[in-house]
Order: sequence, then C-alpha cells, then structure tokens
Amino acid sequence: MNRGGGNPPVAQVPLRILFLNRFFYPDQSATSQMLTDLAEELALRGHAVTVVAGALTHGDAPERLPVFETRRGIEIRRARTTRFGRGGMLARLADYASFFPSAFLTSLRVPNVDVVVALSDPPLVSVLGALAAKAKRARFVHWAHDIYPEVAVAAGLLKRNSPWTRALDRVSRWALSRADRVVALGEDMARRLAEKGVDRDKISVIPNWADGRAIRPCPIEENGFRREQGWNGKFVVMYSGNIGVAHDFRPLLDAAKRMSGDGTVLFAFVGGGSRLPEVRAYVSENGLPNVVFLPHQDRGLLSRTLTAADLHFVSLAREMKGLVVPSKLYGAMAAGRPILFLGPLDSDIAGTIEEGGFGATAGDGPAVEDAIRRLAADGALYRSMGRKARDVFEAAFTREKCIAAFEAEIAETADAG
Repeated sequence: MNRGGGNPPVAQVPLRILFLNRFFYPDQSATSQMLTDLAEELALRGHAVTVVAGALTHGDAPERLPVFETRRGIEIRRARTTRFGRGGMLARLADYASFFPSAFLTSLRVPNVDVVVALSDPPLVSVLGALAAKAKRARFVHWAHDIYPEVAVAAGLLKRNSPWTRALDRVSRWALSRADRVVALGEDMARRLAEKGVDRDKISVIPNWADGRAIRPCPIEENGFRREQGWNGKFVVMYSGNIGVAHDFRPLLDAAKRMSGDGTVLFAFVGGGSRLPEVRAYVSENGLPNVVFLPHQDRGLLSRTLTAADLHFVSLAREMKGLVVPSKLYGAMAAGRPILFLGPLDSDIAGTIEEGGFGATAGDGPAVEDAIRRLAADGALYRSMGRKARDVFEAAFTREKCIAAFEAEIAETADAG
C-alpha cells in the first residue's frame, strides 16, 4: 500500500484491464475522477490499463476529446457519440444510446483483456461490460455507483411499474447476473443489490475515496481562498459538489431563511447541477443575503476550497438510500471539517458520522438549523469534530487504502477465471 509519495508496489501478476465508462480524464464528473485515480494507480503498479470512454466531456458546453491517446501509461480509446447535451430527457437518451454501439465496437478493438470493469455511466453500461467480457473471454466486474432503473424511479423520471421500467429492470438484472464480481460503495448499496438478485457472495464493498495527500487540513485563519471571498469572521456552511436530484436542499435553504438576520452564518453552494436553478430561485425569491454561489472548482483547487468551510453539508434524499452514495463526504473528511448530514438516520453515512463523532445527523429541517447553531456557537466542538473527521478518513477512506482493496478484488476475480 502506497501511503507516502514513493513508488507504489508493482503487481506480482500484471493484468490486462479494460474499463468502460462514459467519462474519463480530463472530465471532472465524480465517476470520471474515481476512475482516473484507479486507472492511474493500477498502471503505476504494472497493469496494462485501457479505458474506453466517450469523446465528450460532461457539462453544458462539452469539449470534444481525441479518439486515442496515451496518458500516464493508460491507453485511452474514446467512442464517438451524439452531443445533444443536457437539453432534456430525449436528448440525454439519444446521447446514452449512441454510446453503447460505438463503445462496444471500440472495446472489440482492444486486444488481450483479462478483466472488464464497467461503471454506471451511462445507465446500464453494465450491459456493455457483460457483452464485452463475453466477446473478449474475460472476467467481468461491475463497479456500481448507481443502481438502475431504481435511481430513475426515485428521481421521478420513471414510473415504478411501467412497462419501460420493468423492461429496464430485466436488462439490469441480466447484466448483474453476468458479473463475476459487483463492487458496491457501501453496505446499504450491497443490500439493495442483493435484493435485486445478486448473490451476496459476489458483492464486495469498497467505498469511494479522496486524495488525502492533495486535500489536507488547513487552519481557518490561514486559508487564502476564504480571505479572498471575504468570509473571514463568518461561520461558513458549505455544500460542495453536484446540486442534483439525489439530494435534499430545502431544509438547508429553510434554515438559511430563518437565519438570514444572523450576520455571522454564511451558506455557500459550490458547484452546479440540474437543481441549481431551483436553489437559486429560492434564494432570489426570499432575498437571502446569507447565501452565495460559486461555480464548480477544479479538482486541483479542492484543498483550498474545502478547507474554507467551517462545516460541510452532505445530503441524501430518503428514497435514494442504497442507490447512490455522495462521494463529497470523503473530500470534506480529508479537509478535516465536520459534517452535517441530512438524510436517513439508519444509513451508512449517518452511522459513519455518529460512530466517528465528527459531525451531526439530521432527519428534518429543524434539526439542520439546531445543528448549525450549536456548532457555530462552539468553536472547540467543531474543531474537535474536524480532527476526528480526518482521523476516520485516514483509517478507512484514503485513495491508497481503497485502491489497494480494489486491485485485490480485480486480481482475485481474474484468478478465479
């Protein structure tokens, strides 16, 4: 395990690994960042790594990328897709659909594969992984970041018992049945996968991670970004990441409204997403002077932005429990900041925070406001929680620990073939 800045251990038996996901470096989406970390580390350890991804970056103004390049020992092959973007559900479906045949043909041109690893973007890319593994006579690992079509149902995009939903569920179950190993992000997700018919013995739990060498705790008074933003003297509650359908923002916004007369507490939303217009509209309609918005920050700047907060807000809608896991939790922990979690109190995230003693959990809006007021009034308490957050992070959620576990799973899956 590479805990320092030296060379990582070289794999005893180098493997030929093919990854499938719509996004990869230089894209900044969550699955892209996780996959980039894993692919780079595995290449450093001596494995032959190929990534088949889309040729466009994520976002409102997608950038077209070269169809082939080699970076840090990784062979990157990019599939051409449509580029309708985020103009609506039909546009997204067209982009999703165009990825599958293009990526499948691209994967067929990759020689000599031992293990195929498919993520969750686009939805049901696990189907592509199963087909590619069969064609290459390789083992198949599904790295589940979301569970479909359940996520779409929970988000209100599909009706639970519609013919379309049932058809997608059958396809999803087929792909999962073809996997030799399924990697879940937490125990909640592992249970949902087992309920979906996956043999529990095939499921491994490996959480997402953050780079604890790049993101390090910094005393509030020494944070230059905070000073540049004019936040000194404020207690800053930050939400950093995707402002999307899996998260519940209304209780936080209601707390900001009730606290709008308190000039010492500031709420900062950093990032973008499908629900950003809704959040902005609430702030505008209620004339909230204590809420600010900042655009998505480059990953290389995360240490200075995440440590600019006194408290990080992490949210998970109740209906999303076990279907997604907010990876922003690990960056906040690496930054050595306490966490305020709004979501199911019986979830993995709530349990981790409560057991580690590095934050507060809230099941409703009033509890959100109470937690903010309590921590804002007790500097010693939130600083102590911040130190505990970093301790728990280093014990279980570092890039090095999680990637070592992932490499072991891939190697074990290959050996079983």
